[in-house]
Amino acid sequence: MGDDRAARNIMRHGRPENPPETVPLAAGPLTCDYVAGDLRNIRLGEQEIIRRVYVAVRDRYWNTIPATLEDVRITANSDSFAIRYRATHRQGNICFRWEATITGDASGEIVFAMDGEACSTFLRNRIGICVLHPYTCAGAPCRVTHTDGTITRSRFPQHISPQQPFVSIREIAHEVSDRTWARVTFSGDVFEMEDQRNWTDASFKTYSTPLAWPAPVRISEGTPIQQSVRLTLEGDVRQRPRHTPATDVRLAIGSLLGRTLPPVGLGAGAEPHALDDASLAALRALRLSHLRVVPDGHTEPIAYLSAAARTAIALGCPLEMAVSLRHVTEPRLAQYASTLSATGCAIARWLLLCDDLARDDAAKRIQHLRPRLDDIAPGAPIGSGTDHYFTEFNRTPPPVQDADFVSYTLNPQVHAFDDLSLMETLPMQAETVTNASRLAGGLPVAISPISLRPRTNPHRAAEGEAPALSADPRQAALFGAAWTLGSLAMLAGHPSLASLTYYELAGPAGVLQLPDRDMGTGLEVYPVYHVLRWLGTLRGAPVLYVNNTAPERVAALACDTAAGPRVALANLTGQPQRVRLSGLRRAVSLLRLDEESAAAAAGQCDFVSGAYGPLAPVDADLVLTLPPYGLAFFRS
Repeated sequence: MGDDRAARNIMRHGRPENPPETVPLAAGPLTCDYVAGDLRNIRLGEQEIIRRVYVAVRDRYWNTIPATLEDVRITANSDSFAIRYRATHRQGNICFRWEATITGDASGEIVFAMDGEACSTFLRNRIGICVLHPYTCAGAPCRVTHTDGTITRSRFPQHISPQQPFVSIREIAHEVSDRTWARVTFSGDVFEMEDQRNWTDASFKTYSTPLAWPAPVRISEGTPIQQSVRLTLEGDVRQRPRHTPATDVRLAIGSLLGRTLPPVGLGAGAEPHALDDASLAALRALRLSHLRVVPDGHTEPIAYLSAAARTAIALGCPLEMAVSLRHVTEPRLAQYASTLSATGCAIARWLLLCDDLARDDAAKRIQHLRPRLDDIAPGAPIGSGTDHYFTEFNRTPPPVQDADFVSYTLNPQVHAFDDLSLMETLPMQAETVTNASRLAGGLPVAISPISLRPRTNPHRAAEGEAPALSADPRQAALFGAAWTLGSLAMLAGHPSLASLTYYELAGPAGVLQLPDRDMGTGLEVYPVYHVLRWLGTLRGAPVLYVNNTAPERVAALACDTAAGPRVALANLTGQPQRVRLSGLRRAVSLLRLDEESAAAAAGQCDFVSGAYGPLAPVDADLVLTLPPYGLAFFRS
């Protein structure tokens, strides 16, 4: 515990960890970035054509084994480059090494090649190169050449595709403009594509080893693996003005969206009864809309529900009851009713989880349960959904004929774990809401819960192993607060959104750290606590439109109040961002939460209600610089 707290303190109170060095490169008319062994952001002029090229090593449970790079050599000039390095993936009994050769020439051809060898014998699900096309390719015309030589002319899927849109890929080309196509050719294995928007990744991923093949596969020591991908351009490949991001992020506060902030709650966690009075007071100040509980997941579900109900009453909010249709029985339902009646705790909504049930069986159970649930909590909405990702929802949509809403969970770390990839997932959260409501015939959508890390590894759980995952120190850092505000900014104004549930109350996956008598430490709140505290002061407030020229760099959420607009900003990057803000209509004051104030804010539950610095009346753009992952709150 001490080591975890020290890691959190370093990130929360000091400068965020230095991001990997980014090396800008050019290959004829193309530009890209080299970042920690990967090629990212390959562009033709201002248009992104490939988001990322990298090598993935996945173990038998689909865990990604990180690489350590050695002997990195980069040579580059104005229109070509060459990169070489050695990479080692080592974890437990897994050891795989490979050498990279990455080149870009003046014609606009980029080649990424890997020459690897297993240095131990282990079980793997995937080893090889992955290519990410950006989500902006949705709907773009494409041409797929298959391994048997046949050609399919199609488009990237517009709606999120539940299954692989293209398989047996030797080459895929897509239209960049009326006269230009980008062509990617694969060698060394059989490749296929999946729509990663299912997991909120902002991309379409082409990878090797088709999912229909047996897995995991035993790879013996000494086994060679060689792959390459080649990007070339077709048609009009004349030099175009190269991409140069604008220095300033411009934000303009606009008119009402016609929607109010959605209900926002937290998860109870494993031990809701462990909260002391100071922690309860801090959490009560968040003005939560609900507290999510999953009684079926505990060895003593009734005792857990009773403790959670008492906690919810202390927090002044109702329960969001997540109930597995596989486990609910009449006796268990009677126990729930008795416990809720005894505690006097209200129900905000029921989440009926349909996992591992045939759709018809789930529909019958919901139809049977609905009258009983109405008796227990009259008027509480009843939803059907999954305790897994939108992927499972998309592949097997839950029955909706007796549902008031639908639900699923999300987190940004199913496939990638670096800061940039996590921030790139934010726009896709709203995309999943749009698609879920479409599949549910227009019903509203509850996302419950949203977590920064996966809560479990479902592949290990399927084999009877479900060890607890380690905490992500970014949960307690400025990064976690910025990512959360980015999530709220993307989701809050969505017309199909019913409610949001984030994280847990306390601990490594929560919003505060409980006092530790053994270590002599008191209550500490994480930066994300202050985001939710600010949000709690605006419960039900109308959401304002914000015109944002760079939502990938700065998140902005604005609400209307009788006193004028309230605005929160977050820098989503590891570099300072200069912001020009307009449309506030009256004088405002500013409060910053960044690396300079985070240490003091950890001990101040009322930080966002504290001393705002005065600013001059708004007669021109308000200009400020946000430090890495820094936040700013404005009020009139």
